[in-house]
Amino acid sequence: MTTTEDETNWLPFLWVPILREIVFGHVLFHEVGHHIHRTIRPEHAEKEDVADRWAGKLNVNFIRKKYWYAMPIIVPAMKVYNFMRRREWI
Repeated sequence: MTTTEDETNWLPFLWVPILREIVFGHVLFHEVGHHIHRTIRPEHAEKEDVADRWAGKLNVNFIRKKYWYAMPIIVPAMKVYNFMRRREWI
């Protein structure tokens, strides 16, 4: 299997622990979201959408608890990131 340039552009960021935990945490928490949706709190919505919402909630909670000391940097950075995504700058 060959890798494309797009697949390898983000690999250096995985050496930063918080970025690595955000990336892999989202995948893990997405799958946990499927389990929560099926067993604990079923909703009448698309399964993937529900799992994505749970992934976001669980990932934010994990990062907030583990990197509590970095919140003064993370919160403004996320606001700038979300603003840039809404404007489709990134």
